[in-house]
Amino acid sequence: MNGPKTEGASWKERFAFVSGNVLVLGFLLLKLWPAVAAYQTGLHLHFWTWNLPHEGVRSEHIFFLAMCGILTAAGASVALAVMHIYCRGLWLSISAGADTGKALRYFRDLLDRTCQRTCGAVYVLTAIVALVVLFTVLMLACAFLEQLLVKWLNLEQGTAGWIARGVVAVGLPIVLITVVTRLVRKVQSHFDHLSAALGEIPDPPDFWGVVCLGFLVIVPVVLETCYTVHIDVNQRLFTRARDDFVEVYSELGGATSDPSVAGLYLLDPDERISRALDFQSIGGGSYLSHIALSTLRPGRYQVVLEYPHISFSDRFPFLRGDVHKSVWFVVGESAERDRRPPTDVGGASPGANGVRNEGRRRVVD
Repeated sequence: MNGPKTEGASWKERFAFVSGNVLVLGFLLLKLWPAVAAYQTGLHLHFWTWNLPHEGVRSEHIFFLAMCGILTAAGASVALAVMHIYCRGLWLSISAGADTGKALRYFRDLLDRTCQRTCGAVYVLTAIVALVVLFTVLMLACAFLEQLLVKWLNLEQGTAGWIARGVVAVGLPIVLITVVTRLVRKVQSHFDHLSAALGEIPDPPDFWGVVCLGFLVIVPVVLETCYTVHIDVNQRLFTRARDDFVEVYSELGGATSDPSVAGLYLLDPDERISRALDFQSIGGGSYLSHIALSTLRPGRYQVVLEYPHISFSDRFPFLRGDVHKSVWFVVGESAERDRRPPTDVGGASPGANGVRNEGRRRVVD
């Protein structure tokens, strides 16, 4: 029987550990996701997009992959921590009551095992984050070595890319593992108490494999959904009397940062494509397009932004092959001003023959 008395203080330490993960990683997730979704890669990315050696190391692609990996680990850690807190609360409520039977004891033990597994999975995800950071460092070192080979030895981009990645993949990990091993040996005594308090991680090959497999399954989902596609206009109502322009603002970012594959169209009041609009970059992933009001007839218009990227939909099968955003505006005909001469109320107004007529007639009995 696993209860608060038999577990000692270890469950409290694990509970405090995962509670801290909810606060820290939850805050990181909320702040980092919009930044990653708006990050300017300049590329049209999918989870199967590779940075091949003959293309050179694209640092924007590498940073985007690294940040998506960190987002995945942070989101999974928060979900596991919330599950741990919920299961631990049920475990405490059951343990506080009387022992009523075998089924209740089995359920209590199941909750305790779930708490241990979720806490161990958070450990594994922390190690995965360290591996993601290590991967980023390796790729940046590869980019530096590649540029040196191209500039100093005048090698071709493809040749320099293969050599740089081969050297980095073989040599640098050996150096880093040696350095990290020595550092761990020096500070290992400081973590003995923490390891004893938090408990042992379940047996690695199977448990670590399951967590890593789950991480690899979630990463493509994060890569595909971490993007920015937005459109807006400077106002919604225009009049043709003004010699003005309709300003269309578009934003692209994350996995959808390439404007060359996007389409921006103007639909007329009959909902037919009137013209295609051009993207004019104004920096930071923002683009400006303009439409002269003098070329538009009165009516309701719609500007549509389409990007060929997987997106979710509220209709079955809940997936679309493109991102579809739209915004509308109305063009109205200006009313002509009344140019009739003013009338003096209660006084006289000029008649047709230029003689001042009496504004009011007296009624004579």
